[in-house]
Amino acid sequence: MTFDNKIYEQELMKSFNIHQFDFVEEGLPLPIFYGSLFNREQNMEFEQQNNFYLVKTKYSIVDKTLLAERNQSNGEQKFDFNNKFDLQKLETKFNEFEKRFQEFVNLEYNKICYLGIPSSECGVYNIPQILAKIMNPNQEIELIRTITKDKTHIENGKRQILFDEITKGLELQGVGEFWWEKFDFVVVIDDVTTTGSSFRMVDKYLINKGVPKEKIVNYSLYKHQKVEKWNSIVEKYEHFENFRSNSQIDLIIWDFDETIVDSRKRNVEFESTINDKMKLKKGNGYFKNGETFYRASPIYSIYPGLEEIFEFLANDGMIYEIISNRYYLMEKLFYQEKLRKKIFPKDEGDGCQYVSYKTNGEYTNYEKCCWLVPTFETKIDDYTIKYLKPSPETIKNGVGLTLDTIEPTRIIGIGNTKNDIIAYKAAGLETVLVTWGIHYRFGRDYGADHVFHNPEQLLDFLKKNTSGMYSLRDFDNGISLVAEPQINFDDN
Repeated sequence: MTFDNKIYEQELMKSFNIHQFDFVEEGLPLPIFYGSLFNREQNMEFEQQNNFYLVKTKYSIVDKTLLAERNQSNGEQKFDFNNKFDLQKLETKFNEFEKRFQEFVNLEYNKICYLGIPSSECGVYNIPQILAKIMNPNQEIELIRTITKDKTHIENGKRQILFDEITKGLELQGVGEFWWEKFDFVVVIDDVTTTGSSFRMVDKYLINKGVPKEKIVNYSLYKHQKVEKWNSIVEKYEHFENFRSNSQIDLIIWDFDETIVDSRKRNVEFESTINDKMKLKKGNGYFKNGETFYRASPIYSIYPGLEEIFEFLANDGMIYEIISNRYYLMEKLFYQEKLRKKIFPKDEGDGCQYVSYKTNGEYTNYEKCCWLVPTFETKIDDYTIKYLKPSPETIKNGVGLTLDTIEPTRIIGIGNTKNDIIAYKAAGLETVLVTWGIHYRFGRDYGADHVFHNPEQLLDFLKKNTSGMYSLRDFDNGISLVAEPQINFDDN
């Protein structure tokens, strides 16, 4: 049976309390729902930051003791569970996790198998596994790790996401042939999700073991992000009034992944090599050298219909920038001539540099594309803060880069996720949500000013807005117009 995203989405909306929970889905085969958002800020109070690590508590099967997360600085445990106060904090936090999780599942209608993603170490149970055991009182099915593996969270500042690394030593216990047939769903639980790598690989592991993809549901206790001045961003997002303008668009800010290029099926092995610039120039397992990479077909293709949009924008002299949280990867992908020429078709050389509004000057041999906006960064002592979306700072910086050329009065931001819409609104932009790269939407528009479901609708909007012909009456029923932002705000 072929997996159908829409049917899967409909089944989850009927079977789980989806409307009460937020999710991430970009770059993932299946969405990840989560109970709470944990936002880490540089000036966060120590107690608040420290209490987050209660979710990393483990239980030693051999010693029958609770093990707290350790400090990186001195190796000491962050909590002493022989201390009644620390133990009570853990019990309170676990009860919160359990209550929130039970709100997500619908036990009245579903027969569910719960599997906690195990820690890197064998011989311990973590919070997700303990929660799964509580939810599976009469079942012996569990997912364990039989071999301790190296931690995969940090390697030279990059998270490893290779399948063999994450699934090393995984084993399903207590299962027979076609064991999943007696369940409506298999719910996979993890403690914290950042990029979703663990879910991506564990889901793949289960599917390889025969579990139908449509039975798998992902749930994380926390979604982790690092965004400075988060409360201020939330306030701006929630109170930002939707645009209704008849003036022409002066500047467009684009998102990259799953807005311009179809990168849903991440080429993980290739991405792990492209981050090394020398390997890219001298060659790797994918390309003989930098020259063959430059001339090769794009690693990720742009969505059908977008090439016509970029041709129209270039011919109209419209300035547009691309801002991505994966800037360093995007920068290297734009070394490829065929990708650059599709997105910046007025490029007459090996670089693309617009020197004045609606006028193309001489081109030089640039390795970089000048309208790929780097992630804005600041330093506090030795600590570097990167302003990734949903922070608006890189968006504001991108707008600032154009001020020597134009004085934009109407700027639109185009993206496919809530984080895009949050960043654009917090930066004061008119917002466009495009859905062609979204596999799971669950009926949410995130308060975007406009929602377009195919590039033809977006092109029609841009033609009318860059020629001064646009009015709301021009839209047909195929285009969504969102009047107000959503009231509830507790997700990514």
